[in-house]
Amino acid sequence: MKYINVLSLVALCFAVSGCSGHEKVKKKEKEKVTQDGFRYVSFGKIPKDKMGKKTGRHYWDKTYYISKPAADSFYVYGGFDSIRMKTPGEKFGTMFRKVDIRAISWKPEPSYDDFSFVGNYITDSLPGYYMSYYFTKDRSGILQLGYTDPGNLNSVILFTKDSVNVLKRSGVNIDPRDEQ
Repeated sequence: MKYINVLSLVALCFAVSGCSGHEKVKKKEKEKVTQDGFRYVSFGKIPKDKMGKKTGRHYWDKTYYISKPAADSFYVYGGFDSIRMKTPGEKFGTMFRKVDIRAISWKPEPSYDDFSFVGNYITDSLPGYYMSYYFTKDRSGILQLGYTDPGNLNSVILFTKDSVNVLKRSGVNIDPRDEQ
């Protein structure tokens, strides 16, 4: 039962948001598309009080192994103009489009350890939900931060090619109170 709940949560997170390292070039558009496969996912937990107010830094839950090949596909188009995430059971996946968030007081962090900010994204399937994506230089990991409003962090997910949660190992814990 716990395994089913974990898979359901992973599928949900993929819908809200692998890297075998090869490039495909569309013949018609000549647009660079990179496909990457990730086998491991780590979820961040955000402590909240009874009223839902965030009370502290997030912490990392255990790392889960994804066994199905279709469960971990990210397709990056152009210069991170859009990202398509394909999960099990989805034929085409979910397309995230880069968006410029013009918030006056909130700006995304430029980096978390070796993960560099590549952009903020939205998708039609989750209206009012924003994603900030961070990639490692070698594309061995993706950090996905989910927001209901700019500055209102409510999900932290790390996708990696190996079982080591490098952010946990480095002591990176994101404080959602700093984001407000």
